Amino acid sequence: DGSLFQYVVECGRLDEPVARHFFQQILKGLQTLRAVGLCHRNLSLENVLLSGSDCMITSLGSCLRIDEKGLLKPEFAFGATPKYLAPEIVKSTPFDGYAADLWAVGVMLCGMLFGTDAPFAWASHEDRRFVEISVKGNLKGLSTKWEVTNPNKKAKATPVSDDALDLIQNVLRAEPSDRLTLQQVLEHPWVLAKATPPVLGKKVDDDVNV
Repeated sequence: DGSLFQYVVECGRLDEPVARHFFQQILKGLQTLRAVGLCHRNLSLENVLLSGSDCMITSLGSCLRIDEKGLLKPEFAFGATPKYLAPEIVKSTPFDGYAADLWAVGVMLCGMLFGTDAPFAWASHEDRRFVEISVKGNLKGLSTKWEVTNPNKKAKATPVSDDALDLIQNVLRAEPSDRLTLQQVLEHPWVLAKATPPVLGKKVDDDVNV
């Protein structure tokens, strides 16, 4: 048990079928919140707890009921971990709570597949990787430059698939209107592929430094 963040730190990064298993459950949790008109505002790997091989979204005290057609005022932004904050929140502008939640989910998936330092420290033009990924749309190009190391030298690191890169890229768009919707994420080929629950106690030997 523990948080998904702790699990990813221990593993270094997750194999895609295992990451997909957790990601599908996170999306189901997000669907449940939206069904009753709630945005979470504080989604992060730290706020997803493991229960056996499954996971659940926590920190529900940060949830806010919103009008789907309306924007939230900057003061309604919750004090989440900075790296998960959408750029419109960083700029202190009115924001769509649902789009901001999806942004955080994209950061979470990137962290599961590349390691917890990914994709960037801050969704601001002052962060070079944010500009490269979310403004220029060059996640694939940047990801090939990230150094993949294998401390135990037991296996060669497996590159992140094109489908995974496509999903992350199209969720982490700087403009909220350019991001995939929750329904589009649910229908994405990477999400629909086969998922595999983790084997408890087993860790991934590969690590990614970004």
